[in-house]
Amino acid sequence: MSDSLATSERDRTLRLQKARDIQQNLLPHNVEIPGVNIAITYKPAEEVGGDYLDILPLSNDRWLVCVADATGHGVPAAMSAAMLKTLLLQASERLVSPAEILCEMNRIFMQVHIFGDFASVILLTIDLDKQNINYANAGHDPAWLIDGYGNPRELTATGTLLGIDEDATWEEETIKLTANCRLAVSTDGITETFGPDDSMFSKSRLLEALLCYQNQSLADTNAHARKMVDTHRSTGEQTDDVTLLLMEFLFEDCAVGSAPSIHREMTRR
Repeated sequence: MSDSLATSERDRTLRLQKARDIQQNLLPHNVEIPGVNIAITYKPAEEVGGDYLDILPLSNDRWLVCVADATGHGVPAAMSAAMLKTLLLQASERLVSPAEILCEMNRIFMQVHIFGDFASVILLTIDLDKQNINYANAGHDPAWLIDGYGNPRELTATGTLLGIDEDATWEEETIKLTANCRLAVSTDGITETFGPDDSMFSKSRLLEALLCYQNQSLADTNAHARKMVDTHRSTGEQTDDVTLLLMEFLFEDCAVGSAPSIHREMTRR
């Protein structure tokens, strides 16, 4: 019986390792965007999780950015995250508008998902030539565009979650990018981190952490935000997936030929 249990545990460990490897492949790797710095924190609550982020190249110096959070965590949520990536890749092959891509993703997601499974998704197309962002937000929170002076603009929801209504539509908004502005998108695993006194970390604390390091490097800002969340959690258990995407647009530096850098922080479990 002991041998059988040991074999079963080894098989389970191997399966989870395979699942972790698959999920790591969902994340952006070796992404280089001229004039843009990138920093990422990604930490599932379990071996795998339901958070998903991606940065995909489009034509004409444009990029598609996605951050999503499927309900739950663990293996079922990871399967939903993998499904979202597949739907995004398929839709983005023939559609450009974030709102239209969300509609197509939602239509198919509604056909294959289990009742009660939802996902928040924010999609952004970044046009570096025109220096603007088009975005559609399916119930994803929080997200901000912070200008070089530290003034945040919240990218609020422009429609409901994926998985609610097959006929749902989303509004699309356009925002002008300015020199040294920063895009910050997290999942609620950060803002809903609980401390020993049962208080949540909250959106306001996350924004405060980002703004107080506005004049520091993006890597330092990312590390500071992560430290603030860990400090708030203290010795408590991480109960939800934690994801933070930061992007900094260095139009002035890019114009004079300064080489951009990419810093990525990923934690495996």
